[in-house]
Amino acid sequence: MDVRLLPLALAILLSASGSSSAELKMMLSGCWVNDLNSTMLINVTNSGLISGLYVSHVSTSGATVKGIITGYQHVRGVSTFGIVVKWTTGSITVWAGQYFQTNEHEILNTMWLLRLSAPNPAENWKATWTGTDVFHRDSEACVNIHSDSIAQGSGSGASSDNSDPY
Repeated sequence: MDVRLLPLALAILLSASGSSSAELKMMLSGCWVNDLNSTMLINVTNSGLISGLYVSHVSTSGATVKGIITGYQHVRGVSTFGIVVKWTTGSITVWAGQYFQTNEHEILNTMWLLRLSAPNPAENWKATWTGTDVFHRDSEACVNIHSDSIAQGSGSGASSDNSDPY
């Protein structure tokens, strides 16, 4: 092979093996549900910016709580992402994860960290919780989630419930 053609061959190989930004956007955009029946409706821009709404059915009061999602997804051939949910309680949850498609099932494998608001430094030790979530795509689970709440992004979709999401 002519050495001068090596860069061209490498570029063709890399572009054929990687996913386009549009394909990656489609991977994450949509409705996702975890094993606790919490849902997230997310939208991904071409630049990888994630926005959306998270509805948790797990809270200290037992009430359903909502939070605004923001985050970022890699757009160059990998399907990793990170999102943050801002709860009305002063708590924050972050998820880092990756999209997988196996046997015609789409899943998001994630690890989360919830930071509660500690009332004082002595109680700081119990204010951070961690765990894992596996989400699966379920377009019907988000029927009652309104995209207006996502587009506004100002917290209008957030619940007035003052309990922590977990």
